[in-house]
Amino acid sequence: MSKADRIKRERKKAAEAAPRLPNLHGESWDEFAARLTELAAAHVFVGIGLRGQSEQFMEFMASTEGKGQSVGAIPVGPWNGPMPTYGTIPINDALASIAPGGRYEALLGHMWAVTVSAEWEHYRPRIAKDMDEAPLNDARFADLYKFRNDIVHNHGVARDKSGKAEVFGNWIKVGHEIVIGEKQIVAFMDKLGLVEWQSQKSGEEMLSLMEAAERQRKQLGADMLHIDVSRRKCPRCKLVGEWTEAKCPKCGFEPTRA
Repeated sequence: MSKADRIKRERKKAAEAAPRLPNLHGESWDEFAARLTELAAAHVFVGIGLRGQSEQFMEFMASTEGKGQSVGAIPVGPWNGPMPTYGTIPINDALASIAPGGRYEALLGHMWAVTVSAEWEHYRPRIAKDMDEAPLNDARFADLYKFRNDIVHNHGVARDKSGKAEVFGNWIKVGHEIVIGEKQIVAFMDKLGLVEWQSQKSGEEMLSLMEAAERQRKQLGADMLHIDVSRRKCPRCKLVGEWTEAKCPKCGFEPTRA
């Protein structure tokens, strides 16, 4: 075999081993892309709502009335009569759930993954028909479907199949809960060409900045939860005492605005 033939063969093998990332296009893809953008935007705004609620809970916990209280999960309504509720939980537990990196943020990412996977299966035959490509295989959605299966069938804990993800394998660790946050959704949308970067920085640099911001938000959530409401210990200057203001009277630390 000549050197040219050997190089050609090696390139062919490399192409066959590479993840399948087709250039999706067509009328059905445009419709699906709009749906994906809508779902990503919903994730953003619901996340903003969680952070705002977290700040409200912190202000309530800092007050005398908030000490030792429970809160109810009450649908917004309005209701003509008794208000429905999904039960009450101690406010400390509620804050732990809605804080950055908390349980509700994790559930929000799980719901996004399950919904996108279901939408892909709905649009996939139509996109394949528009592209005249059947079967239509895409490693990006194949990875997400692996995660979806573990979210639905294994309580969100990644199994071996998820560990073999070709494109987004760095999202998960086998045996650990699958965490899908803002950075992961941006990476997914960017792989599909559906992100408009508003900065001159490259996409990778922007993702790194987002990752740093996400770590900072999670640390903020941890700082919030380390405040003992009964004796009010400031996580910055360590002042211990009882006060009702939302900020520390000594150093002015405000957990809701850190």
